[in-house]
Amino acid sequence: MRTAFLTALLLAAFHADAGDDARERECRELKEQIERIHARRRMGYSAKAGRRMKQRLRELEKRRARACR
Repeated sequence: MRTAFLTALLLAAFHADAGDDARERECRELKEQIERIHARRRMGYSAKAGRRMKQRLRELEKRRARACR
């Protein structure tokens, strides 16, 4: 009984760490995508491309707000 409890506790801790790593990776990837869009917006672009970048930036920042707390 005690062994089963300890095993379950260790597995739960392992899953929590794996989730944190995935969340950190997602946050890092979202930040990099946002930075690439900002860099591209500093260069010249058409009005249509500007609208697409602005929309994509909104989507990425919304995802980052939910995922990276």
